[in-house]
Amino acid sequence: IKLQENLVHTQAHVDTRAKLVMQLSWDDASDDDVDLWARSSDPETFVSFIHRDSPNMFLDNDNLGAKSHTVKRADGTNTTTFGNNEHVMIKDCTNTHITVSTHYYHANNQPGVTARVELLSMDPFATIKTVEVHLDKVGQEQTAFQFDLDDACHVSNITTDPAPWVQQALPFSA
Repeated sequence: IKLQENLVHTQAHVDTRAKLVMQLSWDDASDDDVDLWARSSDPETFVSFIHRDSPNMFLDNDNLGAKSHTVKRADGTNTTTFGNNEHVMIKDCTNTHITVSTHYYHANNQPGVTARVELLSMDPFATIKTVEVHLDKVGQEQTAFQFDLDDACHVSNITTDPAPWVQQALPFSA
């Protein structure tokens, strides 16, 4: 399965408010819909396709797989974008615990998708953690990683321990 190499190459490709970025990517040719979810210590403070902004984080886009790569321009013409990826950006650092999860929302072909989740620092630019997750069936959730964050944006105590929570946050059964 082809995954794009690190999609965020420099700070110039990221919203200037971002201090840290959690990046999900999966096979560019896949029509499957995989979602990135992030939650802070407060269970009510999370971001995903159903709640894109919180006081300290935001989701920049909800990628629906390859079918969402055609975009209509203002002049009415279509353009094709590439890359199955989603980004959650942390804009304000506070003392908190962050849980980053993936959710297999929809399969258009044979179920099963492998995705990569990265935690990136923007200043200085660095990859802090990279994990690969395999989701076998629609509705499956997998914790990518968890970490502690302090008010100076220092990341510590990174684990890949499972901590399911997405199913409880969904307003419907997936």
